[in-house]
Amino acid sequence: MKKSSSIAAARVREPGRDRSFYYSVLLHAALIVAVIVGIDWKISSAPAPSVAPNVMNATTVDSHQVAAEAAKLKAQEEKKHALEQQRQQKAEEKVRAEETRLKKLQEEQAEVKRQKEAENRQLETDKQRLQQEKALATQQKKKLEEEKQQLEVETREAAEDKKQRETIAAKKKAELDKKHAKEEQRKKEAAKAEAALKDALATEEAEQAAAAQASQDASELEKYNARIARAIENVFVRPPGLEPGLKCTLFVRVIPGGEVIEARVVKSSGNAVFDRQAEIAVRKAAPLPVPEESRLFQPFREFTFLFDPES
Repeated sequence: MKKSSSIAAARVREPGRDRSFYYSVLLHAALIVAVIVGIDWKISSAPAPSVAPNVMNATTVDSHQVAAEAAKLKAQEEKKHALEQQRQQKAEEKVRAEETRLKKLQEEQAEVKRQKEAENRQLETDKQRLQQEKALATQQKKKLEEEKQQLEVETREAAEDKKQRETIAAKKKAELDKKHAKEEQRKKEAAKAEAALKDALATEEAEQAAAAQASQDASELEKYNARIARAIENVFVRPPGLEPGLKCTLFVRVIPGGEVIEARVVKSSGNAVFDRQAEIAVRKAAPLPVPEESRLFQPFREFTFLFDPES
């Protein structure tokens, strides 16, 4: 900044130098005029020379010298002026170069300032972001600590609960083992009592078995009798015009599987048509539903039964 002020001051003083130059030229010109006037005045006031042409020549010679001297002085001044202009031009160029340099420097400084401000803003932004991240990390750390503590509490509670369940399970197992031992003892005693009871009831069961079998066989035979009667009744075709209440006794002979090989009336109903339809119904119902067991089938090889379709 001081250098720029000095250059500006130099530029301000340069018009003064031009005025000094012009004053110097005018001063020299005034001296020249004074010399010329003085010479002319001396010539005019002096007595006339005897020979006029010689006087004129002297005056002319002095004027040429003065003119030459003036021209010389003028040339020197012009040269000096030219040098001064060159110096001034160089100074102006230097000032312009300096101004350009200063402007560029100011622009660079402004750019550096902008970059620094941008960097400061970025640093501030990064600082705020880091603070936020730090705060978030702190919150997360706190949350993790809380979760860790909660997990530890839950783990302890789970361990205690597991221990309690194991204790309860062991206690229940001991109780069950005790009950199982008692139950095994009771089963052994019951088995002994049951064996004694079986031995006591063996004879009674054997006696009752025959009676039960006979009763069962009778019941089964009754069921087959009813099935055979229904089978015959289902295919019996009642002739029209017959009086109600007719019934007859039939003799039937079958083979295993129920096929009928003989069917005849052994006690008539008093109506030959009714009796004939009864015999036909027995054959149409074949194979009759007789037992498959040989022991139960024996009574049905040859049997008689009362055929009463209205019963």
